[in-house]
Amino acid sequence: MAGDHVGPEAITAMLTRARSSPEHEYRPELDMATSDRHAVAIYRVSGSRNGEILDLDQLLLMRVEEDGRIVEVTAYRRKQAVYNELWS
Repeated sequence: MAGDHVGPEAITAMLTRARSSPEHEYRPELDMATSDRHAVAIYRVSGSRNGEILDLDQLLLMRVEEDGRIVEVTAYRRKQAVYNELWS
């Protein structure tokens, strides 16, 4: 996962590679809005792991440095307990 991932398509592709394997499937969808200092993403993920179904909405709040790098991401999940159980 090392390297630069620029733009929503590249970030979505990186997340898919990071989470997909023969044991589970991870399908992210990403909508973003940005300014010079912040970005917000509505991040929907669906898939399955060990026979359990994942279908979650998340809000990602990002802090952006002057050079355009995202240096902090905070995730707010609608169903945190479901997320925790699936990935534990």
